[in-house]
Amino acid sequence: MTLDRIKMFFQPSYLFSPYPNPDMMFLIPLLTFFGGMIVLSLVSLYISRKKKKKKNPISIVFAYIYNWFFWMGILGLSLLFFRYEGINFLSMRFLLLLTLIGFFAWGLYVFVFYKKEYKKMLKNIELDKAKNKYFVKRRK
Repeated sequence: MTLDRIKMFFQPSYLFSPYPNPDMMFLIPLLTFFGGMIVLSLVSLYISRKKKKKKNPISIVFAYIYNWFFWMGILGLSLLFFRYEGINFLSMRFLLLLTLIGFFAWGLYVFVFYKKEYKKMLKNIELDKAKNKYFVKRRK
């Protein structure tokens, strides 16, 4: 990739063109990327449902991962479909770039949630277990 191609990518006339060429060089890699996100979202949904039965707080993290991958995958695949079909304004390169930026921003949010809130949930569960061992359990 030459420097001229990189400079062309950041020109507004290139990014905001309402009639981009449907012959994409990165169509197959982007299809596999967004399709893989859908598959990973279904895997995380399965793990989330499996862990939810055990009332494990990791199920909340996997639910966030499911939402992140599923909606970004659906949005990316739909934008690629619009680009392939040549639908005006919905096939702009800027929308695909905005989707990829949103993917990384949402991923950062999930990571911050895991680092902060998930750790707090684990501490609260351990405190509740420590407190509950001193309470008398009723017989049924």
